[in-house]
Amino acid sequence: MKMKALVQVTWMFILAFSCVSTQMRYTVLEEKEPRTYIGNVATDMSLKIKTLPHRNVHIVSSTQSQYFDIEPVTGKLLIKDRIDREQLCGINSVCLVNIEIMLENPIELYHVEINILDINDNPPVFAEHEIVLNISENVAPGAIFRVERAYDPDIGTNSVRAYQLSENKHFILRNPNLKDSNEFPELVLERALDREQEKTHLLIMTVYDGGYQQHSAVARIIINILDANDNPPVFSQSQYVVTLEENAPKGSLVIKLNATDLDEGTNAEIIYSFCASTAQKAQGIFRLESVTGAITLSDSLDFEEVNKYELYICAMDKGQNAEPVHCTVLVEIVDVNDNSPQITVKSASHSVPEDAPLGTVVAIINVGDKDAGANGRVSCRVSDNLTFQLKPSRNNYYSLVTSDLLDRELAPEYKVSIWASDHGYPVRSAYKTVDIKVDDVNDNPPRFSEVTYEVYVTENNVPGTIVGKVTAQDSDFGRNAQLSYLLVGDQIKGEPLSTYFSVGAENGAIYALTSLDYEKIREYEFHIHAQDGGVPQLSGSAIINVYVIDTNDNAPEILYPFPGKGSEVTNRIPRSSNAGYLVAKVLAVDADDGHNAWLSYHLLKSDVPDLFSISKYTGEIRIARQFQSNDSSAHILTVMVKDNGRPVLSATTVLHLVLMDSDPEVLPKVNRQFSSQEGFSDLNVYLIICLLSVIFLFFAVLSITVVLRCYSTSNFDLGINLCCRFGRCQQTSNFVQPQGHQSLQTYVEVHGSSSLYKVDTYRMSVPRRLKDDFITIDYPTANNSNLSQQFQQTCLLWDDSAAPLSHPGVRADTYFLV
Repeated sequence: MKMKALVQVTWMFILAFSCVSTQMRYTVLEEKEPRTYIGNVATDMSLKIKTLPHRNVHIVSSTQSQYFDIEPVTGKLLIKDRIDREQLCGINSVCLVNIEIMLENPIELYHVEINILDINDNPPVFAEHEIVLNISENVAPGAIFRVERAYDPDIGTNSVRAYQLSENKHFILRNPNLKDSNEFPELVLERALDREQEKTHLLIMTVYDGGYQQHSAVARIIINILDANDNPPVFSQSQYVVTLEENAPKGSLVIKLNATDLDEGTNAEIIYSFCASTAQKAQGIFRLESVTGAITLSDSLDFEEVNKYELYICAMDKGQNAEPVHCTVLVEIVDVNDNSPQITVKSASHSVPEDAPLGTVVAIINVGDKDAGANGRVSCRVSDNLTFQLKPSRNNYYSLVTSDLLDRELAPEYKVSIWASDHGYPVRSAYKTVDIKVDDVNDNPPRFSEVTYEVYVTENNVPGTIVGKVTAQDSDFGRNAQLSYLLVGDQIKGEPLSTYFSVGAENGAIYALTSLDYEKIREYEFHIHAQDGGVPQLSGSAIINVYVIDTNDNAPEILYPFPGKGSEVTNRIPRSSNAGYLVAKVLAVDADDGHNAWLSYHLLKSDVPDLFSISKYTGEIRIARQFQSNDSSAHILTVMVKDNGRPVLSATTVLHLVLMDSDPEVLPKVNRQFSSQEGFSDLNVYLIICLLSVIFLFFAVLSITVVLRCYSTSNFDLGINLCCRFGRCQQTSNFVQPQGHQSLQTYVEVHGSSSLYKVDTYRMSVPRRLKDDFITIDYPTANNSNLSQQFQQTCLLWDDSAAPLSHPGVRADTYFLV
């Protein structure tokens, strides 16, 4: 009991010392039951226990890790399977098992060394339970006879400690030095033998080990007393050491033994054989010639499996009462570089975010080589890759880390080739490819294909019509590249922008929610934002300019003569007027723009077709020929004004013309007959005559004043003073006109000798950003005037700040007041 308590205290001390060792070394006895607690790795590594469930603690190294397990929650290191130290380490005095423990998030690697202690679980065993010795009777006392020793797979004190021989008259047992593998138990003859008295002796040899719960084994020694063959064979040395390369071919000669015998005849003929203590595996690899003593190779060698063999050779002559002699042949296997390095990737995942900082550990690499010496020393490198590099760790472990910043949009994945080469000759290499995926982060904002989009929409569109589409791209991946579109803008004429337009959140389609009117708003401007679904959310913006295209949806509007209900306009014409006399001028406007607003005037109906003519572009109505005596005094003209759009829209008006004779008071009947109830009183007639007289006098004075002014300021028969004042311009084509442009008006004063023209008003559309340029306007005059058929004089002043117009032509609409 005291011995047991002492052993337990000793093991507790060893365990305690190992736990506090800085080398993370634990000690455990072999043959312990599964789930036996070895130690708490998390506590010894100063790890936080609460973080272990998220860090995937596991054992990653060596096939010997099958004997151990670790609890991922508590960090306890346990025995997984029964450990047989003799099977694991053989006869080695120290049995160490190295394992690596890996933690993830972040990746950490810890090296743990476990020392397996031997227990006395194996008894000593004799190769043969019966040993036969043939001893000549003439052997002198003091002779020594070697017997086979017992084998115990345990080590240290648990192995063979002592031999004991049963009591007899002739022999004593000499115990061998257990530290020397070449020594065997020996029988020493104390008293001479006499075959005639006793030809056979039976001895019992017992072997004991030194462990707790001591074991023993028994062998019977049968000694046959023979007649004299008194010279045994003799080897030149008791032990031979031979080196042999592991790639030696079968049949290679290992060594040739030569033992000598001083006897003659059959007593000198020697037979060689393997002693019973030679391992069966060694006897299968090597072949011993019984006559010549030559040992040859009969099977292939592997240094990585067994690097040394011990062969025990017995030599015995053929004489009677032959005595065997022994020697030991130690065959040392020399390593050759016959194994390539092995590369093992230990990490669980091969992905890294693209914003990972430099030095981020991507994978743990283990490189090993089964060879020894320089043949087993391995160098490792990353081939042709500047993004990742290897950093050496311990025990042939390397960390694959980032050496440059990553960008998933440039390289979404990498194939990193890892090369390992040993230092042997010839050099052997191996490589392994590690696939590393770069995880996307939201580092790219959406980008539109254009900074500014121009959208053209024809007015009077159907509400809900798609008028345009914007497209944005995001070079990120997955949710970080899922885009949604959003309309952004101010109010338009006091109403939210959403009243007029909307954008599809998924497809970027622009919808017109209302019917647009070119005559009200010609241009809209707003922004569309595209935002992704990442965190943090990123966005981009584009400017949308929507231009409304005019359609011919407004008919011409006649300003003079005003076509109101019940209104009548009567123009008086002197009967003596010549051909070309300006009778009246029709004035009309069109709310449309461009070609849709180009007006033309047509004489739709006249009671005397050849008497009057109308200018197609100015609306001036003139006398086509001289009045004749049989011409009626009252005429009715129907004038149609139409635009240049598609479809053509038009408007009509009626003019009443009255020819005046020398007596202006006599007026013909026009258009209707007055009933007796509608007759004018004398007072009304006088008032009308007075009013007409005042008007006529006013125009006469005004005409004389203008004529005198023009003659005093010009050397020409006709003076034209064209004064231009330009504000902002309108675009007169079907293109989109910038906002804020206004119409342009020109005022013209025309003086002539035969007739007096009042102020003419022109609405013109001309190119902008011109200064001191001249534009020619062709203006037709009366055929019977002293003026030339066409006159040209222009004085145009331009505003440099105005925006240019896209329409290259010039259009003039003339408003003529008589």
